[in-house]
Amino acid sequence: MPTNLNALIRYKTINNCLSTGREYDIFDLIDACSDALSEYCGRKTAVSERTVREDLRVMRSEILGFNAPIEQKDGYYFYSDMSYSLINIMIADEALLIKVYDLLKEVSKKVSHPGMEDVLKRLGTVKVRTSLKQSGPASEFEEIVLESRMPEMLDFRIPRKPKPSKPTWGEIFRILG
Repeated sequence: MPTNLNALIRYKTINNCLSTGREYDIFDLIDACSDALSEYCGRKTAVSERTVREDLRVMRSEILGFNAPIEQKDGYYFYSDMSYSLINIMIADEALLIKVYDLLKEVSKKVSHPGMEDVLKRLGTVKVRTSLKQSGPASEFEEIVLESRMPEMLDFRIPRKPKPSKPTWGEIFRILG
């Protein structure tokens, strides 16, 4: 399983734990992440304490745009804002969207899920719109790249439709897990 997919599974697992309102110590989070990865891999997989601590640091930071309100008190981790969830965060950073698209495109060859094509199509549309901003706006048409069905990147001009919403982390996590 790709390392990046392992990280997404761990982020999802940590989020699920902290979203319950219960406080978790590092060892509870390690066990939960190890169990989740073992379930997805089909074999016993152990996650190190260092890995989970690094995941918590990344989730708290701006690196991936999560900015999770993870607090620690007396060795226990919890969300300071109980309404927060990684699942409901919209992906706003276009550079990150492109990276997520490229990662999902690579993983899609190994993961069979009916929603994968839809997410890839929506992310591909955002990717093209990003490149169009740099070259100037399209008049009444919008260019969309349909890579998922074509071996080469082909541009098509179609009448402008309502912009598809950007996928949330929840949609991406649902497809991957």
